[in-house]
Amino acid sequence: MKSALIVDDHPVVRAAVKIVLRQEGFQRVYEASSGNEVMPLVREHQPDVLVLDISLPKLDGLEVLARLQDSGERCRVVVFSSHEAMFFQDRCIRAGAAAYVAKSN
Repeated sequence: MKSALIVDDHPVVRAAVKIVLRQEGFQRVYEASSGNEVMPLVREHQPDVLVLDISLPKLDGLEVLARLQDSGERCRVVVFSSHEAMFFQDRCIRAGAAAYVAKSN
């Protein structure tokens, strides 16, 4: 059973991403609105995919990526952000993200 964790501080964005993930066969979809919620949820639910925004309250997405790398948790991360890809894509990939998708796409 495929599972995902969506981390975005905007509830409308989380709802839209959840709809897409459900259409793609993800049966368990968890949500968080701030970066400091991520690690406990990853440990508890072991999601297959983490959809992560960069601009988050309390702990930004880049710090979340670093903590995921340091923890050894296995989770594919797709960064989904409003920031321009040319400024953040390479940095996110180097930090362990599997992909970078601009919200404008």
